[in-house]
Amino acid sequence: MSAPARGEVWDVVIVGGGPAGLAAAEIAAARGRGVLVLEQKPSLGRKLLMAGKSGLNLTMEMAAERFVNAYRGSHADAVCAAVSAFGPAQLRAWAAGLGVETFVGSSGKIFPKELKASPLLRAWIARLQRMGVSVRTRARLIGLERETDPACWRLDVETSQRADGLALETQQTALRAKAVLLAMGGASWPRLGSDGMWRPMLTEMGVDQQPLAASNVGWNIAWSDIFRARFAGAPLKNIALRVGEHSMRGELTVTDYGLEGGPLYALRAEIERAQGRCALDLAPDRSLSAIQAGLAQPPGKASLSNWLRKRSGLDPAKIGLLRECASIGATPALATRIKALPLQLGDKRPIAEAISCAGGVSGAALDADHMLRCAPGVFCAGEMTDWDAPTGGWLLTGCMALGRAAGASAAAWSLAAPTPS
Repeated sequence: MSAPARGEVWDVVIVGGGPAGLAAAEIAAARGRGVLVLEQKPSLGRKLLMAGKSGLNLTMEMAAERFVNAYRGSHADAVCAAVSAFGPAQLRAWAAGLGVETFVGSSGKIFPKELKASPLLRAWIARLQRMGVSVRTRARLIGLERETDPACWRLDVETSQRADGLALETQQTALRAKAVLLAMGGASWPRLGSDGMWRPMLTEMGVDQQPLAASNVGWNIAWSDIFRARFAGAPLKNIALRVGEHSMRGELTVTDYGLEGGPLYALRAEIERAQGRCALDLAPDRSLSAIQAGLAQPPGKASLSNWLRKRSGLDPAKIGLLRECASIGATPALATRIKALPLQLGDKRPIAEAISCAGGVSGAALDADHMLRCAPGVFCAGEMTDWDAPTGGWLLTGCMALGRAAGASAAAWSLAAPTPS
């Protein structure tokens, strides 16, 4: 492999063009640093655009002290510190600075007014271009090595470009950087770029890591063919999921493989500890005694489903779930089942289907400036570090806050670094 061109020495090279990487680039460029972003996919922010298909939940309207309580993992303290500096209010003001108006939904979630990610991403990229940030797409990091003279890092990069309009031509190049910031994502949605392929390289460098695991992901349940055919895709609105002493209200969706939805995401760790044993309250706004009173009148000539719908207010999907998970009839036990329907979940869905993942570079491997202890001058941010949070704005806010904090540290490091020869 040829040596890097003498003139190509960057102050900060950021590997990964997702929210964490772009946030880091913005901060480093604002500090006057020469910044290069490497992205292995043909365009930036692909996972952000995917999130935009469901409206792009940017953050949550919530006091900062409550907001940070949702983060967990060995790097959670660092995430909380970063979010304290760039939390929901700051993110919303940042979006406004890009010309993106936001609004607060009924659940406190904050979305762009247009309910799309593309206008925000376009405005963000345009700002980075005006700030002088350089971007190279179809560029995968395949090697990272410390140079001793001068004191900088060598990055070996595999780049691809279309040679004849159809075929991709691949070549290997090398460049140097005073500071390197890794924001390469976890392993959720690998087709969008977060493939976890960085793990062997960091292992070889001696970086302590936690195994990557699916988070914010659906769970398998062995539905009957009849239930699956009728109700796959149906929402289970206004339910409460209970796992031991923990409870979460929200909405679930029946899928052909099982269930997915916010309460399952938020209680993932508790479900794992309970080995999938949980219960659903199908009418959390009604007491057991109120439901018993409603069911006191016998069904008479009405079908069980029609009687349940009229006397309990349950919709067809909830009634179908009752039939699927319990032997029901017009008995005193029916009200108890409605308030606590036993549910046995199977395995989680694969990490490739997860909205996000837990695990990654451990908190112990990073110092307070988000720099690898074993590799001075190399910083990490975003989903590739070991933290986790439920959906609802915490993920995007955490990634951007970490990116900004690590970007500021990388900029300071590059400013203090000696000038390479």
